[in-house]
Amino acid sequence: MENENVVFEGDNNSQPEVKTPKFLTRKTKRLIFYTSIISIFIIETLIWYVYVNASTFVLAFQEYEATISGNIPHFVGFKNFETIITLFKDPGNFDMIQTSLLMYAFHLCVGTVLALFLSYYVYKKMLLGGFFRVILFLPSIMSSVVMVTLYKYMVNDCYMEAFNQTTGLLKGDHMTSVIMVIVYNLWMGYGTDVLMYTGAMGGINPSVVEASELDGCNALQEFIYVTIPCIFPTFITFIVAGLSHIFTNQMALYTFYAGTSDVRSVGYFMYCQNKSSPGLVKREFYDFLTYPELSALSMMITLITCPIVLTIRFLLNKYGPNTR
Repeated sequence: MENENVVFEGDNNSQPEVKTPKFLTRKTKRLIFYTSIISIFIIETLIWYVYVNASTFVLAFQEYEATISGNIPHFVGFKNFETIITLFKDPGNFDMIQTSLLMYAFHLCVGTVLALFLSYYVYKKMLLGGFFRVILFLPSIMSSVVMVTLYKYMVNDCYMEAFNQTTGLLKGDHMTSVIMVIVYNLWMGYGTDVLMYTGAMGGINPSVVEASELDGCNALQEFIYVTIPCIFPTFITFIVAGLSHIFTNQMALYTFYAGTSDVRSVGYFMYCQNKSSPGLVKREFYDFLTYPELSALSMMITLITCPIVLTIRFLLNKYGPNTR
């Protein structure tokens, strides 16, 4: 009887399966994914940081001449910087610097102090602490146009009806208008400040707080000697960020007055340089700066604020409370 070769399913003698070769290993796929993600950030940095800042630097020393073939750039040295210095020497324009400095002074002395106390109140889970946290953060997620409209209604229409006045607080004398705008900006800034400060306070080691309570610290002493030193890096971040935006914060003035405000800050002045004209031709008055002059102004702001920011940051890190 002849032996028949019977191949059963699953038998070891069955023919081996042909495996498709893998061209991309798992490590290669991860490398491709990582490279793709990093490339996005590198491209954005090259475009929005390196290219934009380099173009601004070059543009600050140029002037454009309008010709039939187009706008031709010419090197003019420090002429644009002289124009900016002349602009701010004018007593009629010096109020922009005063308003910007006044806004930061109020934010630092009033806004920061109140934000720290409100954050500590929420952090200690006192009465209605969570409710206040939501209410303070709510304006930050709503449309700025809606919030400005509500605020204008309160300080103009409601004020005139309640006190039988002919003009609102935003339409009164210059200083009153400035204070009202500053109050609005302080109100709108509480949400982010409280959110960040409470987050930092939530990271404090509970054993440190318990030790202070065992030593007999009351709530105020705990706030000064325990909470503030533990969140001081967050405090430094807010101080540095505020200093760097002194002359670029437009204080929502365009939303309030739509470009017709008598209250001006440096940031608002720069924000309003958005007319339809390309801004490359000469003009007789300083109501509209050319692009090269705006570039010079931005460079001057950087040269002024950068040393101040770095110095303040160094001093706060060196002489501030140390929790080590």
